[in-house]
Amino acid sequence: MSGTNQKEIIKRVTSLVFIIASIWWGLYLTSPPGPKPVAAPATEFSAERAFDHVRQIAEKPHMVGTAEHDSVQQYILGELKRLGLNPKIEKGMALLRNRQSTRAVHTQNIIARVTGSNPKRTILLMAHYDTVPYAPGAADDASGVASILEVIRAVQSGESLKNDLIILFTDGEELGLMGARQFAKTNSAIKEVDLILNFEARGTSGSSIMFETNSGNAKLIPQFARFTPDPVANSLTYSIYKILPNDTDFSVFKPYEKQGLNFAFIEEYLNYHTMQDNPGNLSMASLQHQGENLLGNIHGFGNKNFDLSSDKDVIYFNNPFGGITYYPESWAPYLAGLTIFLFLTAIFIGFSRRWLSAKKILIALAGYLGLLLISVLVTWFGWQFTWEFIFPEYRWLQHGENYARSWYLGFFISVATLITLPILTWIKNELNIYNLLAGIYLVLSILLITLTVLLPATNYILLWPVLFGLIGWLLAGKDLEATIWDWKTLTTIAISLFMPLFMYPFYINLMQVALSTRLLAGSIFLVVLLIGILFPLIDYIMKDINKIGGGILVIAIIFFFIGVVLNSDYSSNQKKQNSLIYAANLDNNTSYWLSLDHTTDQWTSQFLGQDPADTTLSEFIPIRRDPLLYSTAPNIDINSPRIKLVKDQIDDLSRSISMEFQHRFPTNVTSIGFPDTSRIHQIQLEEKILYDRAQPITGQETSISHITYYGYKDSTFTIKLIVDPGTTDLEIETTSYNLALPDTLMADYPERSPHTMPKPFGFTNGTIWHKTVNLEEL
Repeated sequence: MSGTNQKEIIKRVTSLVFIIASIWWGLYLTSPPGPKPVAAPATEFSAERAFDHVRQIAEKPHMVGTAEHDSVQQYILGELKRLGLNPKIEKGMALLRNRQSTRAVHTQNIIARVTGSNPKRTILLMAHYDTVPYAPGAADDASGVASILEVIRAVQSGESLKNDLIILFTDGEELGLMGARQFAKTNSAIKEVDLILNFEARGTSGSSIMFETNSGNAKLIPQFARFTPDPVANSLTYSIYKILPNDTDFSVFKPYEKQGLNFAFIEEYLNYHTMQDNPGNLSMASLQHQGENLLGNIHGFGNKNFDLSSDKDVIYFNNPFGGITYYPESWAPYLAGLTIFLFLTAIFIGFSRRWLSAKKILIALAGYLGLLLISVLVTWFGWQFTWEFIFPEYRWLQHGENYARSWYLGFFISVATLITLPILTWIKNELNIYNLLAGIYLVLSILLITLTVLLPATNYILLWPVLFGLIGWLLAGKDLEATIWDWKTLTTIAISLFMPLFMYPFYINLMQVALSTRLLAGSIFLVVLLIGILFPLIDYIMKDINKIGGGILVIAIIFFFIGVVLNSDYSSNQKKQNSLIYAANLDNNTSYWLSLDHTTDQWTSQFLGQDPADTTLSEFIPIRRDPLLYSTAPNIDINSPRIKLVKDQIDDLSRSISMEFQHRFPTNVTSIGFPDTSRIHQIQLEEKILYDRAQPITGQETSISHITYYGYKDSTFTIKLIVDPGTTDLEIETTSYNLALPDTLMADYPERSPHTMPKPFGFTNGTIWHKTVNLEEL
């Protein structure tokens, strides 16, 4: 082997190592830190200490109105008292109006205060302690509660903070942010809050991402960047989140113009809102990251007389030094303009030196656009075909995700690379590297302009890779076309391409995690952008495209036939979701097994048979029209709710009827429907006005179809109706929910297999009974 060949091999290997190291560095800096043990210094956050709280809180699901909810509440109160605080329970009835319905939730927020030594500002620490019906909530949101408890312990182990802390553990978050709504509406402490730190989870692992602030964050982000030891944050997630219909407790306080930092980890999404959100699946590293983020900001903001008022936003993102780069959003068009100027300069130089041809640039442009489109379409239709025909069992998963998520990412990246690299190489050979780069950067420049106009806070994701890439192109000049690069050219190109290598792998993964594999095409679009930007370096490294293509093909086969296939079956650690409901119509004494699944499985077919009928839930619950399967079921003794007439008063203008509801079968939720609202003037629940025709309440529709009340088992509550004075035949429809299937029937059937669990969203597992009541029968 000649000396020249040896040097070239060294250069190519060095380039490959540079690519791998740059990608690794970007992923490393955005990964959660290792968990600290119980023996860590008392002033530090320890995930292992915090995990003791998680284990206690997330032992069982604890939805509002359950005995388990009360147990968790008492545990949190006890821990706050053990920390020397004086916690209080703030009870209330929170309301949420949605179209023609009203949801009423009996909330019990837990509130405590840590008084500072010289308070100038007040910081609100927030997490919710309720769960959905079928999830223990280790991540969502025992991790948030545990982080706050451990941070308060750590803070009290050191010097006192100067500023005040208000601790708010909200109730009813899973039912519509109800506890936060109640606090904001009724607690005067909201007026003194200067900063909110909220902690959430939409999975059980991953980095703690600061994904949301309020508008006007120009003064907040610099201080967050300074105080947070391992920050992971960017204005892309902030911009995307603003246009999505998602909410957390922090959303309630944004109209009050309160600044805040909203943190969450979101990987292992299939555990979200399921029984798999348990302590055993919670990442200790994610818990450590949440706690360190909180502790750093508490020490920073807790000892400073900060001013966060601003009407301006900043662009921000993780930088290669482990911190956050930020600058005014108003700079976005100017920096984009500078980038476009550099592109035009490169084009001018290319034409003046006859490296470029307008026709060839257009061909390269069309070729690269075609590759972007083809890769996206192959991913989109490839996933649809896989979901529909190869693995239809994915339909059992209500999240729209699958357990082989990472393997699909690797597979479709391999496919996109197999499509893109050979064609880019062919275009380069036909047109030369300059025309190809001109076409690629023309596409990137158009995308940059589009982002700058539509979402300026997100344009950094193209701006810096394109800007540095153009600088490298300009500096390398004619040397790009050489078969053998000297070290100067190689170093110039490598440095100019570091930013996309550092940035893009994190976002490629983040997009799939946040948007699910159904929208994996978005991640692949970013992959092809990355390949286009990196192509000069990739082209230099590749000695034989056919051999490399063969290797990529082997990798793709491994990803699919080993990774995907082996991770697409269900097991005790990767459970299938199914649905079974027992429904009783007490009006005609008929009962049914119901399921919201698309078909039956081995377990549900025992109840529904092999060929159940199709209907809609409105047949059993008038207010819902979900499609479902059903078959007849044996009747059990479910007593109708006892409805007692408390008051019936008639005058010239109206008739006022007060009724007391008392359940004689354990009930978690009660829905009361009003088939005919034309004669109803007002509806009250526990003296709370839910509907008023004469003086409409904020958010009220012209009529109301039903109200849903989340109270406590065996509790009584009062409904008051004001109707037309001559009303004599008004009916109400009561539907009651219990979160468990009836024990008397389930004893005759085997339990769910270890590889199945209830569907996570909505009421999909339990008992429903319906009763129509005529007011005159009372």
